[in-house]
Amino acid sequence: MLDVQRWAEIRRMKDVDGLSIHEIVRRTGHDRNTVRRALRREGPPRYERPPRTSKFDPFKDEIQRLLQDDPRIPGKRIRELIEELGYDGGKTISMTTCASCARSLSASAPTSARSIAPASCCSSTSGSRGSRSRSATTRAGAATS
Repeated sequence: MLDVQRWAEIRRMKDVDGLSIHEIVRRTGHDRNTVRRALRREGPPRYERPPRTSKFDPFKDEIQRLLQDDPRIPGKRIRELIEELGYDGGKTISMTTCASCARSLSASAPTSARSIAPASCCSSTSGSRGSRSRSATTRAGAATS
């Protein structure tokens, strides 16, 4: 696979310098099919990774159903309910996914439920990025006083 610089060089040789494919192959040392592919390509080459699946994916519909039935249901209770259905993953991913489901539900919910849904699923913040422990918050508050 060509990198972006080599792709741009091949395109420049063809478009600006007016060189033939044979001459580009001779100058760059690439195979003629590689040069042809680079010239046919609309944009620069890029790496695309297939989307990752999660242990939690089969249970997202059930979580959304639970949140629609009761927007105040705690994340811990949701995890207990889906463990009965076969979920064997960890606590952090369940809380994170639960929070994202609550946010997506609240975006499409009426205004009255909007303030309830996002906080209802995030009953635990352990393992989430950017969260501060109680002691860190206390130290930060003491330092400003």
